[in-house]
Amino acid sequence: RPRLVRNALRSVKAQTTDNWHLAFIDDGSRAPGEPIARAILPGDRVTYYESDDSIATKERQVGSRHGALMNQAIAESTAELAIMLCDDDALVDTYCADLDRYFSEHEEHMYAYCHVRTFDPTKEQPTPAVGKRAHLHNYTYALMPSCVIDASQVAWRTRANREDNVWFPSPCTLDIDARFFERMSERYGRCPFMGCDGLYKAVFEDQLGQRKSTPYAVRIP
Repeated sequence: RPRLVRNALRSVKAQTTDNWHLAFIDDGSRAPGEPIARAILPGDRVTYYESDDSIATKERQVGSRHGALMNQAIAESTAELAIMLCDDDALVDTYCADLDRYFSEHEEHMYAYCHVRTFDPTKEQPTPAVGKRAHLHNYTYALMPSCVIDASQVAWRTRANREDNVWFPSPCTLDIDARFFERMSERYGRCPFMGCDGLYKAVFEDQLGQRKSTPYAVRIP
């Protein structure tokens, strides 16, 4: 979904702070993502991880390397905070700065969630002038029962991975993010609210596969 990927990458580039590094995981897409990322972001700010997963591998839930690559990216990083930025996400331009401020002021919190703004990617661009502010589960379904939010809304301290051994399940594809944050919930309790809008979410047809329909009936090439 190159159109969505470009939105996501441009939103990273537009951050008001440059204290970030992107781990770009291309998990077997028919449209390679690395050339798209290289055209938008400085090469020294991105590390590329490529999976040879096939659709069949993902459907069988056996042998998928997606979780292992996410864990590897965290293990090889020196970052103190991490987020999941899916191709249908776009960051609010102050999000990284807001994350840094929030976690600096709340040393006791190991993870926290933001609000999202939704947008139709066939009609709008994810800018502050558009989008409806809402909990994402108003449109999709809750990935994280402890706080009824979607995984893309959550940021966490990477020491949860390194020190407390909370990692993404592997091999696994289906609900891999939900399982990760359920583990976080079991370890640290309910996820607190950051008090800000952090990202935009494109909402479109079959966004969640066969699990649940969404309001928009559009297709994203």
